[in-house]
Amino acid sequence: MTVALLTLTLSLPAAPAPAPKMERPEGPAPRVVMIAPAAEGKLTLVETQTRLVQQQRTVQVTTADGKVVPVTQTFMVQEPVPVMRIVDLDKVRVFGVDGKKIETKDVPKSLTQPMPALLSADGKPVDRFYLRLARKGTLVLVVPPTEGKFVGKVMPAPAAKLVPPQKLPPPPREK
Repeated sequence: MTVALLTLTLSLPAAPAPAPKMERPEGPAPRVVMIAPAAEGKLTLVETQTRLVQQQRTVQVTTADGKVVPVTQTFMVQEPVPVMRIVDLDKVRVFGVDGKKIETKDVPKSLTQPMPALLSADGKPVDRFYLRLARKGTLVLVVPPTEGKFVGKVMPAPAAKLVPPQKLPPPPREK
């Protein structure tokens, strides 16, 4: 009887291992910015944003009768644009990647040159999920999204007049 139970137990498939629990972040990912001291009590943030720009390219297409003809095609491509804003230090909350608060008055003293930092995307503290990816010593800034004065050209909305796709000649037939 014991042998039969042992044989039966060993012949049954093992229960599958539970699926690993996937950690999900709360809130949006932070943005990478360059920070530098500005005038007394202010901080400069420079962020690279992208805008869509129309670009035309001429490609060579072989027609059904074997002729090679140039065809102009229009594409939308992404173009990086630096956007700078100056914020008051008293409106900024600064944290380390360990989540500990750093006094904002100490930030300009440590900025001898521009340096990269993480900027909260929604004005709330950045989730620890994202902070695990940052190097020790990286500053994490929490700034209200509407705070600060934009300097230079604010990125304009693309004035894209979309061109309808052009008809391409049919591909050559195999003989």
